Amino acid sequence: MWITCVVLCLVVNSGKSQSAGPARHMILPPSGSGDRDIGIIIVPEEGVRSVAYATLAEEIQIGSNLPIWVGLMDATGMTLSSTTFPILIAELLQQLSIQGMRTETADIFLAGHGTSGALVAEFALSHPDLQSGVILLGSVLPMGQSVSTFPLPVLTISGELDGVTRITNVAHFYRLLAYDVSQEAELIHHSPLILLQGCNHALFSDGELSDEMLDKDIKSEVNDDDARMLVANYTVRFIGTVTGQPGHMDLSKTMFQSAYKTASSMLQPIVDIISLTENEALGSDWVGIVQKWLSGLSPSDLKRISVESYVLEDARSIPPSLMDAGGERTTIVTFSQIYRPSKTSEEIAARMIGPERISKQLGNTSVVEKYNCKDLNYASFLTAYHMASAMARERYDNYHKGIIFHDDLLMQSDAAWEQSQLLVETIEHELHVTAPNYQTPVSDFLGEWNGIFFCKLLPLDKALEWIYVDSLQNKNQNQGG
Repeated sequence: MWITCVVLCLVVNSGKSQSAGPARHMILPPSGSGDRDIGIIIVPEEGVRSVAYATLAEEIQIGSNLPIWVGLMDATGMTLSSTTFPILIAELLQQLSIQGMRTETADIFLAGHGTSGALVAEFALSHPDLQSGVILLGSVLPMGQSVSTFPLPVLTISGELDGVTRITNVAHFYRLLAYDVSQEAELIHHSPLILLQGCNHALFSDGELSDEMLDKDIKSEVNDDDARMLVANYTVRFIGTVTGQPGHMDLSKTMFQSAYKTASSMLQPIVDIISLTENEALGSDWVGIVQKWLSGLSPSDLKRISVESYVLEDARSIPPSLMDAGGERTTIVTFSQIYRPSKTSEEIAARMIGPERISKQLGNTSVVEKYNCKDLNYASFLTAYHMASAMARERYDNYHKGIIFHDDLLMQSDAAWEQSQLLVETIEHELHVTAPNYQTPVSDFLGEWNGIFFCKLLPLDKALEWIYVDSLQNKNQNQGG
């Protein structure tokens, strides 16, 4: 399947005139036999030596009677990129061929650990005809990519306690996968998702990571040897299924079905929280809930209001509104922005109706409880905590170092509030949250901007990341206190 000269042509087309380099990559010949060779090229995580994957590679070979060759990419002295990647692939193929692999007919699988997974996926998208499948170790398909449209089968294996890739990022991938599976159930076996309970990012590389990534990672709760055997077993089953090996299909389907069910049970609570922050209809159910709390109404009066909350790219010029819904009922419509530099939301810029204006609109009612942004953000944390899995709550209760909500920063104008940010920072292993707040008085003189409550809210998924990931990371566990 792989034709070495084709890959070498890719190298030439990349603008590099150099030929394949020295025999620097580590090659592990197969222990099994068969009519058609299988090759796995493992691309290391950034800052990790290729030899760190030898243990996992050997486990894969021992766990199969198939003729599996493994090439461990050594990118020493080179920066991995879309330009250099084909060069390194060509080098590996040349070495594999020299050592005896039948590269012209072999089924090749590219495996990427962590940040290298994105490069492997990118290469597979550009050249799907040059390989049989993709294996992502502690990595997921890039944002916006789904297995239903990806041109090759994909095996995704991640640790539940991966502090680098983060279970919350895996949940975003699972959200798309779950929809795809609802449309085509066979994808569970075609592109399996494996989430290993109690395992971390360093599992795949024999515990070796850069200092920065070691700080981000979380201490594993399982024996690394046992975990690597699981990874090897799933990998062998995936390869056997993709290449149509006799006797693999039925057992593999059972394994992958069970693994998907396990992953779903761990990831669905996270997906539910992500959906509360922003739903499929570009609304925020969470802001709607917060708006009702903010009203401060008694339970009986609370039944007189309903909330529609929308998320816009730019909501600065659109004030929230009150609309008479008839029968002494009022509908509140809010417009918010979600600041999301990565997959996780960092803050919600919420513009809501203050309690005094709501009470005035309803008549025959009064505000029984007043809240500030500090209260609302504490409620965000409590909601995330109680929606988290029982295992996540237990870990947090045993290991967390605390979260502190400070009094609101009272801004002097809406412009100052717009330019401010929710302050979320880790200080001496504790998370500190401070919210900017601005309120306009209830005055007809201000028109539709009267009685507005401006608050930078802590998103539920941000609170959840502290519970599931950040509070457990080595950098926070290693500090005193």
